Amino acid sequence: MATQEKTWNVANRMHSQKDSDNPEVNHIIAGADEIYDDEKGAKQSDINAQTDTALADRYTKSETYSKEQLDALITTPDVNYVSVVATNATTAVTDVLPATGEANTIYRVGNWNGTQYDSTMYALFAWDGTTYVCLAVRSFIGEVYDVSVNHPDGQGNPTPYADITAALGTDGANIPDGIRRGGMRIQFIKGNAQSSDNKYVQYRYMETDATTAATFTNADNWQGVDDIPTAGSKNLIDSNGVFDCLTKKVGAVLADNLYRYERQHG
Repeated sequence: MATQEKTWNVANRMHSQKDSDNPEVNHIIAGADEIYDDEKGAKQSDINAQTDTALADRYTKSETYSKEQLDALITTPDVNYVSVVATNATTAVTDVLPATGEANTIYRVGNWNGTQYDSTMYALFAWDGTTYVCLAVRSFIGEVYDVSVNHPDGQGNPTPYADITAALGTDGANIPDGIRRGGMRIQFIKGNAQSSDNKYVQYRYMETDATTAATFTNADNWQGVDDIPTAGSKNLIDSNGVFDCLTKKVGAVLADNLYRYERQHG
């Protein structure tokens, strides 16, 4: 898909925009890196808005949910999440979902825009007792892309990766072309095999060239979010590394001065 860069005068994060015709509907604007879809002849934010109007605030069983109620439904603690991924051979969402869905379960379908394959989108579905209902459609753009979830293993579990090189895949195959951006972030479960001891790690792409495979997959161009300050790191403020380090050092100095004062005047 050919893209044309557009810049919106907004911060580099997801934003919502109220629908003037329907105040209960929030449309999602993709942020500073706006994509123009030449095939569909519209900006991605407009496409998202049309999809949201049609689908995102509708989960009709015995009542209609507002966007706020929908968000509350999606984040309810007792709701289970199941992740599946569509391919360019998927013709209907039921190709990748179970024949019959489970109650209290949100099915996250990667690479799906609600009606067809789209590597830049994902959709949330629920089973209403008779059929699957699309709860919402979201864009990967502007989000931290979860490599482990979007590339599950044969049992449907998030895939662990040994390092950033493995997570990116050959020529960056694990990251869809349509969402590659300078400054983008990804996360993945770090490990060599499935284990409850594995943990998530995050990386940020620090270059602007996201189209050249050799540049995009160069591990030196990806900065891990730091827990403590390190020389040359570009993610210190983002990870609170500087703040935490200074807090510890200043605290130690103050404690030492207090000890000396008490020794002299106590």
